[in-house]
Amino acid sequence: MKTSRNYIIGLILLSISLSFGGCEKIIFKKDSPEPDPNTTSLSISISDGRLAGSKKTDQFTASLLTKFVVTVSRVALLQSNGNELVISTKSMDVNLRDYRGLAAVLATVQAPYGTYTGLRLQITGVQITYNENVYTANATGASFFVKSLNQSSSQNIPNPIAGGITLNFLRDFELSALTEFHAIRVFYDVESACDIQFYNIPIVGNTAYLVPKPMPFVQMIFEQAIQQTSYSPPLGVTLLASQKIGYYGLHTFVDFAQQGGTVTAHTSQHVFRGENANLLIDAEAETVNASSLLNATIAATIPTVVHADEVFDVAAISTNLAAKGYTLVKGKVYYFSLRKTWTIATQNREYTITRVCEPIPVIWP
Repeated sequence: MKTSRNYIIGLILLSISLSFGGCEKIIFKKDSPEPDPNTTSLSISISDGRLAGSKKTDQFTASLLTKFVVTVSRVALLQSNGNELVISTKSMDVNLRDYRGLAAVLATVQAPYGTYTGLRLQITGVQITYNENVYTANATGASFFVKSLNQSSSQNIPNPIAGGITLNFLRDFELSALTEFHAIRVFYDVESACDIQFYNIPIVGNTAYLVPKPMPFVQMIFEQAIQQTSYSPPLGVTLLASQKIGYYGLHTFVDFAQQGGTVTAHTSQHVFRGENANLLIDAEAETVNASSLLNATIAATIPTVVHADEVFDVAAISTNLAAKGYTLVKGKVYYFSLRKTWTIATQNREYTITRVCEPIPVIWP
C-alpha cells in the first residue's frame, strides 16, 4: 500500500531574510520554443486555507477580512547542492481571500530532472482590507487608510515585513520522467496570519486594523491524485451515552488527476493538544471507523465533501491521558484535534493519506 503521508509537508515557520545563500540559475520557462527533453512540467500555486495547528487572533471578525493581498516577487526551487533554481522574479499580487479552495498560479515551468530539497517564496508586500479600512506595507513603509475619513496615515504604523518575508518549505523530492505530480500548492492560513491593532483617531476614537504576522502558518502539498484539502469543525454535537459525545465532520477532497475514485476505509484518533494547542499527544489508539461515510465517491473534476461520523469518548480519553501524566480538570478548556487516515482507491491502485484537523477547544466535563 502506498502512503501519501510523505507527500504532505507539515506546518513550516518561515524565515525572514533579504538575501539568499548559494548560487542561482534561471530555469527554462514553459513558453520557450524548444524545451529540454530532460525536464518535466511543474506548476507552483498558492491558496488561502485553514491549517491544523493554526490559531486565529480572537478579537477580529473573519467575515470583515475581505482582502489579504500578498506580493510574491520571487519563486525558487532549492537544490540538493544548496543552490537555487529560480522559477520567477516577476512580482505578482494575489488576493488570497479570492482563493479559498482555489489556486492562484504563480508560475508554470519546465523544471530540470533532479533531486530538490524544497521550495522558497519571497513576499515583499501585503495589503489587508478589514471592515473597509486598508493597511498597506512593503519595503518602503506602511500606511493605514480610514474609509470613514477618506484619509490615510503612515505615522506610527507598524511594518513587520519591512525586510520581506521568505517562506522556506523544506522537503526532499525528485523530478524525473516517472514523477507523478506536476503541481505544488502552498496554503497560506490568512485568518491566523493577522494581528489586530488600533489606531487612535481624534473624535472617532480607536479604529481597528489588521497587521500581518512575520511568522504565519503555511503548508505545501504535492498535487497528486486524490488529496484532502480542507475539513470542517465538529458539527451536530450530541450526547450518545454517558461521557460519549457524537459529532460529524465534513472533509473536502480534490482529485488533481481528474480521474475520480472512492474512499474505501477510514480511521479515527483524537489527539490532545494541551491548554495552548501546542502539544501533539495521542489521546487514544488509532482505530478503524466502522461508520458508513456519506458521499464516499470522489468526483473527477469538482471538490467532493465527505461526511464522517465520530465519537469523542471522554472517560477513555481521560484515563489514557492520566496514564501519560496529563490530569484534566473539570471546567478547564483544553484543545483536541482529530487525526484521520483515509484509504483511497483510484486508477487501479490504493493508497492512504493522513490529516490532523485544526485544534478545537473543549470545556472538560
